[in-house]
Parts: sequence; C-alpha cells; structure tokens
Amino acid sequence: MSQGDWDRYLAEFTENILRRGNYRHEWAAARSLVKFLKNTGLDINEASLLEWTVQGAQSSTMELVVGRLLSIDPFLDLLAEQREISRNAARVVRDQPDLLHYLQSCGPLKFRTSVEPYWEPHLAAMVASLRGLNVRYQVRLVEAARAFAARLPAGPLETSAWEAILWAWVDELLGGHSLESVRSKFMPGLDRFLHEVVQRGECEKHFLRLWRHRQLGWVEALRRRKQGAAEQPHPPNYESFLAPHLGAFLEFKKSLGRKRLCLSSLRMLDRYLVARMVPDLSFIGPTFLVEFLSTRNWKVSTRRKATGDLRQFFNFLERRELLSPKENPARNLPRVRPPTRLPYIFYVREIASILSELLQDPLRHPFDQTLQFTFFHLLYACGLRISEPLLLKVKDVNWQEQTLFIRGTKFGKDRKIPIGPRAAEYLERYHRMRCQRLGNPAATSPFFVRAVGRRAHSTTLNVAFREACHRAGVGSPDRPSPRPHDLRHSMAVHRLYKWYLEGADPQKRLILLSMYMGHVAPSSTQYYLNLSQDLLRVAGRSLELALESWLKESLPPDER
Repeated sequence: MSQGDWDRYLAEFTENILRRGNYRHEWAAARSLVKFLKNTGLDINEASLLEWTVQGAQSSTMELVVGRLLSIDPFLDLLAEQREISRNAARVVRDQPDLLHYLQSCGPLKFRTSVEPYWEPHLAAMVASLRGLNVRYQVRLVEAARAFAARLPAGPLETSAWEAILWAWVDELLGGHSLESVRSKFMPGLDRFLHEVVQRGECEKHFLRLWRHRQLGWVEALRRRKQGAAEQPHPPNYESFLAPHLGAFLEFKKSLGRKRLCLSSLRMLDRYLVARMVPDLSFIGPTFLVEFLSTRNWKVSTRRKATGDLRQFFNFLERRELLSPKENPARNLPRVRPPTRLPYIFYVREIASILSELLQDPLRHPFDQTLQFTFFHLLYACGLRISEPLLLKVKDVNWQEQTLFIRGTKFGKDRKIPIGPRAAEYLERYHRMRCQRLGNPAATSPFFVRAVGRRAHSTTLNVAFREACHRAGVGSPDRPSPRPHDLRHSMAVHRLYKWYLEGADPQKRLILLSMYMGHVAPSSTQYYLNLSQDLLRVAGRSLELALESWLKESLPPDER
C-alpha cells in the first residue's frame, strides 16, 4: 500500500471519529500505526501489528502500549471494510497467551516505576506465571507489583521488615484510593508478587493472604483496616447448644470418606434453635422438626435431603447415648419421596452430535472448545463422574501405560483405570495445545484448565453441555433435560448392551464394571441392567434363542 493510501485512510478515519467525539486515544493509536508502516514499508497484518507493539514497548511505557493496542480496533475495522485486513487482527495479537513475556524477551520493558535489580527476577517469574490472562490485566497486575517492589530495598529482608513495608503501603493506598479501587487494582498484583516471593524463599509466609483468610473477604478486611478497627473473624459454623455435637457429626461423616459435605440443613437447624432460644434436647420433638422443615419453601428433593440429614444426625446422637430410641424426634419423620428421575440414555449418534457441537461452540475460545470436547469425550469413554476429571492432575495421566489415576473421589476411593487409544489421543492433543499456549505445567497442576490458565469449573462445563444438547436437538419435551452425568449412565448401559451382543453373561461381568466405575458394591451397578429398553429386548431375544435351542435338544422330533 502506498503512502498516499495510508494518508487517505487516516483522513477518512479522522473524519469518522470527529462525529463521535472522545477520539483522542483512537486517533493517536491510528496515527502511530500509520507512521510505523510508512517508515518500515510493511503490509498491514498480524505480524506487522506485533512488530508495531514490540517497537512501542521499547520506546514507551507498557501501560500506554497496551492502551494503543486496545484503541486500534476502530481503525482496523475501517481497513477491514476496505478488505485490507481481517477484522480480528488486533484481537489475535492481544490474545497471544505470552505476549507480555514475548515483549520482555525482545528487550527491557518500560514501566511507570523502577525497582532494585535484586527484585527483577521475582517480577520476571511473576510475568511468566501470568500466561493466558488478558494482556491488559497482566499489565495491571505487574504495575501494582512493581509499585510495591519499588519500596523494597536491595537484598533479602527480615520478617518484621516485610510486615512493616507491606502494611505501610496498604495504609497509604487506603488513604488515597477507594476501597473498591484498592481491592481491584492493587491487591491482586500484590498477592501474586508476594506468592512468588514466598515460593522463592524470600519470605516465610504470605502475610496478606493469611490476613484476608482470617476475615470476611477483601472489602471487609480493607474497610476495618482503614477504620483502625479490630479484625472480624469468620463466625462459627454452629452456635446453639448442639454446636459440639454438630461438629462431631461433621467429623464422623468426613471419617467415612465424605469429602464434599453439604449440611446446610443442619446449619439452618442450628440458627433456628438459636432464634427460638431452645436450651436442650428435651424441647426438640417430631412436631418441632416438622415446624422447622415448614419454615422454608423447599423443593421436594431439597426437603428429602434435609429430612435425611436430620435423621442421620439424631441417629448419631442416639448411638452416642444422648437420646434413647423413644426420644429420637427424627425416627418417625414422614418420608419424602420425590418422583423418580430416569437418566437419559444417549444413542451413540447423539453423543457424536453433542461432541461435534462442543468442538464448534461459537461462544467459546478455540482452546476452550478443545477442552470441552476432550472433557466430555473422556466422561463418556471412561464412565466418570463429572468431579473426577476435574480433580485430575497432570501426574495422574500416564501416557506410556494409557491409564488414569482417579484419586479422592466419592467415599474416598482411589482407582487406576485404563483408557482407550482414542481417548488417549484426544487427551494428548489437548495437553499439547495447553503446553503451547500456557507453557509446561507442573506435575501437581490441574490437568483440565481454561484458556486463561485457570482450573475448569463444573458450572461452565454444565452450561456448555446444555447449550450443545440444544443445538444438536438432543432431548425430548416429555423427559428431563440430559445432564453430563447421563454420559456415565450411558457408558454403563452401552457396555452391558455390547456384552449381550457378544453372548457374554453381564451378571458375571458386573463386578468388572463395578470396579471400573468406582462403585462401592456390584449391587450399585445392577441398577443399569434395567435402564434401557433396547437392552431388555436384546436380553429377551437371547433368552428366546436359548429356549429354542433347549427345546430342540430335549423334545422328541415329532413334538418340536
């Protein structure tokens, strides 16, 4: 493109933004880019935009460089209308996971604050740990960390010196900024920097994180610090006369291997006892518990769980001889029976359609599309619970043996399971993409992470799965919506179905499926024998063939 063309585009862009007002940053970014392209003679593309960013990083502060990269979109949209460049060119440059690290490797970066050379390696390590985050957020974190590091003298510090400098800086921030500004702009960067300092052995403990964990979150902790008030610790879980017994019951459930307990109904009972000023167990009877269960408009399933929690707790008190069987108020509580929810057993073609939609999800980053596809394929291929792949660590995947080590799952059971070649291929492809985008992870890092480097979350994956089912047209209006857990049910039914087709006895092989799926006993796996009508039809056909064979062998020829 000639220099005259660049002048024409810049003049047209200037005329467009003058109508909108507030054009200063957009026009400055466009003029800077045009000047760079004129001097270098480069064509406009992602590579030249990256070169422009590198040159700016050597001559200006990082905050201004990133601001220009964010402000260049309107000018590039104008060029895209003229078909000179793709509309997402600047986004491609900004979304590079290691952009800040790459700019740092091209030469010393300029920031608003300068620090002692002794702390530069710590800041460089912090920059490396930010790979995958939004580049603007990265710069904000680094700027906050550098502002704190600028107050540090060269060389190692004693614990008392760390605390004195830390709290002096926090108090200074609270005196000149709002609480929300301190929480959002400075605390995350300070937290990241102190984490790197602790990891490198410069400081014994993370004072800021310990201070926050003792209180009710960042905002409340900062407010009380600004007011000079004493720390406000978290309230105890239980406050009624049953508090020690509720704590003992919680520890008892944990000793049985229950790691993810949800005993909110017992916490509500504790608060109800405090509000009613109940002094001892003699005031708690069946009527009292029914009144408690009637205080909230619970769903049937929630009421059923609350009733079960109450029954287990008072049975626990009975075993500890704090109640006699006749005095147990939960013994005769009416049972709540919610309507049975039959799982959705997918056809194989439906699973293929859902996986295809997950891989082409228009609302997710390409890396997250691959994450979703790999995650749900593994969920079906291995019949896993949704929490089990989320808890996988990098070291739990053995590429040579093609096995997964599932640790700390339901009932505290660990197991090692083989995976098929296709699942292993998808896992290896996802892991390779992760290493290219986020760098080689530590052995103890979560295996499934999002494009920003954070652990994958069940809520996000559930939403993506429901949306994929809707786009694929899977499900029917007269049945409950399919859930990710139904992939586990489908795997078990399909496995039994295949054994029937192969002529094997599923009842004899049920123990193998039970061990593979991590059930407590084979009786839990027998549930899948009655889930599929197709399976029952195949079973009936096998019985019919067996009966015909027996008749041919047993009856006389004239009676067959």
